[in-house]
Amino acid sequence: MNDNDELTLRLKTAESEQEKLQEELLDIKTSLGLIGEKSKQKKISAELLEIETQIIKLQTKFEKDEDINSHTTNDSSEEVAPESYVICLMFSNNSPPEWSGNRWRIAGQGKCYSTSEQAYQCLQQLQQKWPDYPIEILKR
Repeated sequence: MNDNDELTLRLKTAESEQEKLQEELLDIKTSLGLIGEKSKQKKISAELLEIETQIIKLQTKFEKDEDINSHTTNDSSEEVAPESYVICLMFSNNSPPEWSGNRWRIAGQGKCYSTSEQAYQCLQQLQQKWPDYPIEILKR
């Protein structure tokens, strides 16, 4: 074996050991949560938002089907006041879902608040429940 072959073998061995040490370091950092925690959290948050959006879409579809099947009309007690406020989930500016008091509903079927103070109190509760969601009060 000549000197060149021996140096090449030593270099490959050193590179192999270096790769093993880097993998071990990565495993340790990952187990300690030092690498990728923020990106993991963002990815999970994005997935949760997507799931929530799908749930709202399914609820909306179910409610539309339910409305078609029931053929009921709104009671006069549910009529919208001349000036009212609604709480909307602003994932989309086109007909955002509205808060009904216990769940998200399609646009036009949310709870109307007669004062901005009432709407703001509910908004604060919803923001505590879902701090990362784009929730806003809109004037109707």
